[in-house]
Amino acid sequence: MRKTTFIKPDLDVYFNAMPVIGIWLKAEYKCANTREELTNLVHKWFKDADESTNEWKRNWLLIAAENLYSILTRKSYQSKIL
Repeated sequence: MRKTTFIKPDLDVYFNAMPVIGIWLKAEYKCANTREELTNLVHKWFKDADESTNEWKRNWLLIAAENLYSILTRKSYQSKIL
């Protein structure tokens, strides 16, 4: 059986283009190293977005979570909803 190698995407440019919240998201992203940890991070960001009362923070969490979901699954998050 052929084992696939997981290469963590480099999203530094993506996080650097965000406002201040990008620093926090980038720090969390750097702590996740496996596909499973990144998937858990996507779920955490969606949960944090749902719990956030700050609309600005909520939107950036959703953008980051949907983007990372798309990179990991090679499908858009919107296709999951359909």
